[in-house]
Amino acid sequence: MSFLPLAQEDTSGGLIDVVPGLMIWTLICFAITFYVLKRFAFGPIQRTIDERRERIRKAVEEADEARAEARGLLEQHRAMIAEAKGDAAEIRADARKVLRGIDKRHTLEAAGRLRDFSGPTMLAWATEDRFFKPKFAERLKADIPGSHLEWIEDSRTFVSEDQPERLASLIGEFANA
Repeated sequence: MSFLPLAQEDTSGGLIDVVPGLMIWTLICFAITFYVLKRFAFGPIQRTIDERRERIRKAVEEADEARAEARGLLEQHRAMIAEAKGDAAEIRADARKVLRGIDKRHTLEAAGRLRDFSGPTMLAWATEDRFFKPKFAERLKADIPGSHLEWIEDSRTFVSEDQPERLASLIGEFANA
């Protein structure tokens, strides 16, 4: 006699076997889980989703407004650049007109008379001027007897625009001397 039970073929417990008791308990667990989730989780989750959706909608609106403002500013900038280019062209045309009208004869004649000038003279000259170079200041100082040369730092051709306080101070000192 053998104490081992005979191997029997198991015909239950397949994947598609319907077990009514297990099915009822599965439905009850599902209903309880669904109720708990609906009661305690779905509300807060939905509120979080709604809040996030609203933040995203507002961010998209703000981005659209910023994009529209940037486009407007870009158009203004382009218009200003076009206007500045037009102004620059007019300025260059005026400068060419003035320079064509200058006769060297008059300039040389005036320069010849500087040696005879005996009044007090102060020359205020920009150190970084590329049009009226510093060597011209030295030459002019040598041509005008008794002249005094003042260098103005951090300035170019238009000293009165670049360093107005420094120029005004020099003129005031010169006038009071």
